[in-house]
Amino acid sequence: MDETLTRINEGVQLHHQQGRREAARDLFAQVWEEIGGERGDPLHVCVLAHSMADVQDDVHEEQLG
Repeated sequence: MDETLTRINEGVQLHHQQGRREAARDLFAQVWEEIGGERGDPLHVCVLAHSMADVQDDVHEEQLG
């Protein structure tokens, strides 16, 4: 099992099932750092960037993020 995707899923669950947007945002930021940001594995970057956009407070941040 892919540990990075598992952690991203934990953040998705924090947001969608528990309503803990800020906690999800914090987890996603930590994972983003760990994978090396945009230099990380393309699958991880894509899935994580999409998940991060979903927890932005401002619609403009979601579109740019």
